[in-house]
This record gives sequence, C-alpha cells and structure tokens, in this order.
Amino acid sequence: MQRYSPAGAVAVVGRSLALAYEKMGVVMLASIALYFAALATFFAVQFSVWGFGLVVVLVGPLWGGLMYVGNLLAHKEDAGLADFVRGYARFWLRSAAIAGLQVAVGIVLYVDIQAIMASKVEWLRYLAGVWAYLAIFAGLVFMYACGVMAEQDVGLRKAIRRSVILILDNLAFTLTIGVFEVVIIALGALPTIGMIAGFKAAGYFMILGLTVVGGMNAIYLNLAAARVLARYDAGRVSDREKLERELQEEQRR
Repeated sequence: MQRYSPAGAVAVVGRSLALAYEKMGVVMLASIALYFAALATFFAVQFSVWGFGLVVVLVGPLWGGLMYVGNLLAHKEDAGLADFVRGYARFWLRSAAIAGLQVAVGIVLYVDIQAIMASKVEWLRYLAGVWAYLAIFAGLVFMYACGVMAEQDVGLRKAIRRSVILILDNLAFTLTIGVFEVVIIALGALPTIGMIAGFKAAGYFMILGLTVVGGMNAIYLNLAAARVLARYDAGRVSDREKLERELQEEQRR
C-alpha cells in the first residue's frame, strides 16, 4: 500500500487550487451561501444555545452540500449548483449530526480546559495540555469524517470510526494536512476579520477569501480523504477516472 508523506499534502493543496480555479462559478456561489449562513448565524445569536443550534441545522448541512461538490470535483466529475442542492438534501441529516457532535465535543473540551486551568492544584493544570491534544485529535477526526461521508456515503458512526483509523495509520500525512487546514481557514478568514476591524481595503479580497475557506477547502479535504482511502482500496472511482486508467494502460502496452 502506498503511504503518503507530508510532501504529498503540498501536492493536495496545489491540486485543490487548480480544481477550484477550473470550477470557479459553482465554487464561488456555494462558498457564498455557506459564508453568509455562518456570518448571519454569528451576528444574529453569537455564542448562545440558539447560535449553536443554527450552526447544526443551517451551516452544517450547507457544508455537507459543499463537501459533496468537492468530492465530485476531486474525482474529476462535473459539478454545478444543482449538485450543491442535491448534496445538501442528501447529506442533510448526517451533516447536521456531524456538526452537532462537533459543537458538543468542542463545548465539553473548552469547559474542561477552563475548569482545569482554574484549579489551584498545580499538577492538575498539566492535564490542560492533554485536553488540548485531545481537541486537536477531535478536530482531525471531524475533518476526515466529512470527507469519508462524501466519499463512501456512510453514516455518522462509520465515518467517525474510519476517520480515527485513517488518522492513526497515516499520522504524518494527517498532521500535515491539519496544519494546512488551519492555514487555509486563517487565510480565508483574514478578509472578513479585516472588514470587521474597519479596514475597507480588505473587502477587495473578500471573494478570494470566500473561495479559499469554502470551495477550495472542500475540494482539499476530499482530495486528502480520497487519497488515503485509496490505500485500502476503499476509495470511490468515477467513470472518468476509470477511463483515464484504461487509456494509460493502453499506452503502456
């Protein structure tokens, strides 16, 4: 089985940028829908019970639809707005479940870390570091879970279980992918942060930020998940990919 190295993560980033550029139309429109749903949720209710609920039932399913589009593009298939809507409907419940579980785990870990840091027992504070690593691991699991769901069309339990296996068996590649994921989200969020801070010039980069944090990111995560799953012969192969392989085999003969 081919084991992907951290250098392979760089190739994944480059490929996802190229695919996002090729399909700029659907990537941009789907990213805008996700972005404004998340922004409206934050400004409407911010960090409250209602806000977390809206993240689960609104933002989560939109991300599921975008991940479906990203999976199609990662497998060299055509994708349009109709596919975004189709993915939203098809993965609505599973995407909402993943988002809900992610929010719940995040809240529990945050509360635990705050409680540990507030403790007067010095040795107990060191557990905050363990919880921080646990938070990173949980983030990596959910990162892969969405890709596995789109790639294999499985439920929440199987997506999370397989994500854990993929992470532990491909740790170096996954950690590198995770670092790039943080960078991608940070770069995509910078224009919004600049606008909120009062830098009007940041608005000129809003379109670029939307594309990076939304569509390009969905393609990136799907490429990473598909490549790792291919090691186990568990990845999906599209008709176009089958045709390309057949043509390559013909050329070798």
